[in-house]
Amino acid sequence: MFALVAALAIGSACPDIALAATDGKPVKLAAFSGRSVALITGLDLSTPGDNHLLAPLSLVSLSKEKLEIAVLSLLAPERLSALSESAGERVSLYSCGEDALTALDALVNGKPQRRCVLVNAKGRVVRVWSSLGPSFAESLADWFSGRLVPYGYPCPDPRAPFGIEPRESDRGLLLLFLSSTGVVDAMYADRIVKLANFCAERKISTVALFPSYDETEETVAKFAKAAMFEFPCVVDPGFGFADALRITHTPTAVLLARDGKCAYAGAIDSNTRDRETNRKYVQDAIEALLKGEKPPIVQTMPFGTLLRRSERDDQERIRGSGGGGAVSSSP
Repeated sequence: MFALVAALAIGSACPDIALAATDGKPVKLAAFSGRSVALITGLDLSTPGDNHLLAPLSLVSLSKEKLEIAVLSLLAPERLSALSESAGERVSLYSCGEDALTALDALVNGKPQRRCVLVNAKGRVVRVWSSLGPSFAESLADWFSGRLVPYGYPCPDPRAPFGIEPRESDRGLLLLFLSSTGVVDAMYADRIVKLANFCAERKISTVALFPSYDETEETVAKFAKAAMFEFPCVVDPGFGFADALRITHTPTAVLLARDGKCAYAGAIDSNTRDRETNRKYVQDAIEALLKGEKPPIVQTMPFGTLLRRSERDDQERIRGSGGGGAVSSSP
């Protein structure tokens, strides 16, 4: 069976919980729309030990315009106001009710404890830290490094949220992040068909996710039909799973072992031109996985079209490229 990593949470919408700032003014989680939010719960801010966990968060270099670090507490706003200075400039303290904490606990199907729920700019849960140890701040900072998830990382399985039934015989899962309008994605269509057949023969399931901001069921279905894909193709709403696996380009492949851990992440092969390809990264990783071995290459730099997050992004890329798309070259 595939590992269930915060199965109820990853990719799902975070509830719009009610908070109060240290000045007592009400704040809704939706107010942070357009930036990521790290929701930290379970800390006893009245004790020095828990307060010291906040100091290392200054390591997170992202500005507050991109990432809000919010510590939620049952303490009254006036009490939090007195503690805010010791929390540091990078951390914001918010008062909340038991119902808000209960909603977050239910979201990750867990008991009340120290944890951090990371919500992306579209309000989707993309990572859950179930403990807040000494390395938490470094782990949070690394999350925004722009690198794909590493080998051995416990990945979320997106099939259940989309009603895709896993097979008991599955020996792994290949996730393909694609765009219905990407030039490179279209160039890979025939190779993806062959790759999916290669996977099916080896009892590896294939699922394609389309995370771009303007993808719809219709655009995905049209692309899949033209490409003759015979595996599930779904829209990834709010970049939930794309951000959970730190996808930056399409096409990108992520291979999961049977235990749900990442066996490979990156480009499908070594060249956008099929005839010039000399390394088949995904196929090599699958062969190694089925032998019980670590793949010879576990991560590569993906190439293709930058993930399309908004119409504004599209316009800026068109201006910057003189009218073409934002496409990176083969590694």
